[in-house]
Amino acid sequence: MSSNAEATAGTAAAHARRPGVVITLATVVGALVLASAAAGRPPGVTSTPASRFLPADGQRVRYASPSGTRTGDWAVDALPALFGQGPSQLKSWLAVTELDWKQAVVTRLSTVEADGAGTVTGRRDDFYSVTGDGIRAEVSVSGDGTTELFVPGRLDLSATPSKDRTWSSEGALGVISPGREPVTHSYHVDYASAAATGTGLAGCIVVTARQRLDEQEPRTSQNTWCPGRGVVGFASADGTSWASTAAPEAVDPGPAEVFDWSAADRLTFSDGRINNVGDSMLLSLTQAPVGLPDGTAVAIQNTYADLVAVDTSAAVPDSRWRARPGGRPTSIAAINSLTVVATTGRELVAYGAAGDWRWSAPLSDLTMVPPVRIGDVVAVAALDGSVTGYDLSTGTQRWRRVVGIEIRTPMAAFGDRLVVIDQGGTLACLDESGTQLWETDAGTSETVAVTTGAEPVVVVPAGDAPRISAFSLADGRQAWQVRTPIVARSLVGLDGQVVVRDGNRTVAMDAATGTTRWTWDAERTHNATGGGDRVLLVTGSRVVLLDGTGRQVREWPLSLGVIDDNTWLTTSAGHVLLFGAQGMLLGVTG
Repeated sequence: MSSNAEATAGTAAAHARRPGVVITLATVVGALVLASAAAGRPPGVTSTPASRFLPADGQRVRYASPSGTRTGDWAVDALPALFGQGPSQLKSWLAVTELDWKQAVVTRLSTVEADGAGTVTGRRDDFYSVTGDGIRAEVSVSGDGTTELFVPGRLDLSATPSKDRTWSSEGALGVISPGREPVTHSYHVDYASAAATGTGLAGCIVVTARQRLDEQEPRTSQNTWCPGRGVVGFASADGTSWASTAAPEAVDPGPAEVFDWSAADRLTFSDGRINNVGDSMLLSLTQAPVGLPDGTAVAIQNTYADLVAVDTSAAVPDSRWRARPGGRPTSIAAINSLTVVATTGRELVAYGAAGDWRWSAPLSDLTMVPPVRIGDVVAVAALDGSVTGYDLSTGTQRWRRVVGIEIRTPMAAFGDRLVVIDQGGTLACLDESGTQLWETDAGTSETVAVTTGAEPVVVVPAGDAPRISAFSLADGRQAWQVRTPIVARSLVGLDGQVVVRDGNRTVAMDAATGTTRWTWDAERTHNATGGGDRVLLVTGSRVVLLDGTGRQVREWPLSLGVIDDNTWLTTSAGHVLLFGAQGMLLGVTG
């Protein structure tokens, strides 16, 4: 049975750049931005026969071949939600697509390819439209920026997928390569489907495609589609076969890499432009992005379900990679080049430096605070009052300890010790094996910090009274308690002292006695970080570096748009990152 009527011929060159197209594109991009916050999966997307073959939103895949592996995930969403994550090459596709962007449902398959040694060799984002006439390949963007646009979309799965069917698809294919003139081809593809055979493939079909560009010889490829699972295997045109595999990929995160605070006075900052409609990356943040050693920032998008890795080295940043971990991300941490994210799906998912999926593990409950590294374990605190340690290499659960009731305050660590405080005020200390070393009643608090140096203490500002307490990290005994009018908005643990910031004043307290060492109140502050004997303060107009005596060492002007308490500040090995309302700063010490 033929279904040629399900495909239509393309009518526009995929690389067209008419003035009217540019104006329309700007208008549509602005509308996409406005629509993205409320974007959702339109009703009825699962009601067509073809859409039954889509995987669940956030479903992860791993393919293996003799030459290596491909890992990735599927995102199924309304077009505005996926458009907002990049890559920027989607703007070229948006200018020529025949889809109604206001109604379109798109699925994105993001994959990262690695060779047999595990070295990443490339990444790719493939976007498919999901309409009443089937599933169409619309645009593909490789890691080097090479973009393929099909107009109309290539009909890779017909409206009524089943075995023993044939159909065809044709139109225009635009190829845009960095540094080259765009090229337009005509494409024609003939398809034939057959029942898939093999273990676990009941109800699946193998779709063979013979694609011809212009008058070239056809090239043959195959996709195996399964209901509810998407593409579970494929054979590329060069004859390489890729099959699904569940084998995890171990990753060695290496020793901890942290910012060298002794070099902070050598920081130089470069500007980046974000959140300017139409020409820059759009970020909606409710927590600080994390930094990777190469300067990439990985952010949880508040209005979307994606993780987005931002190229902070560019004046107009783009996304380096994007991932859909499933559900919505709730907390994130960077451990060297490994990004670990917890989700509302009660999963912990780890990604490599290129966004390659490394491992995932189930969580006992939701977690609202960032995971923390301790030794070769990443510790996760959950709303059920537990702290669980997962092997950094494989995601295997090593231990689980219930320390109290809900945990909503970020944890802190120093050396081989981890401290956590629950909503009832129980302060507990664990080692990297999960053994509870001590606990004490410290009162409720929204923040804790650990000082460094010879005799570290855990500093706990009271959530219901004007006092700050400190407890020995070694055995939990109370070291001191002082009354103070400061409402601690943030703490920074330094060598032998803790810096307490309340916005109007910044006060350093001695770790051994709680006495005030110095006070800085030259300007209102909105964020702070530090280490060793240095602390960085973010004010309304500058970044200020102070030493261990409170003396100003250096300052840098800010150009981040509006500066407030939602100005995010984070560090990684060799980098300091600041994110404001319409700009960001990347600081490097090299």
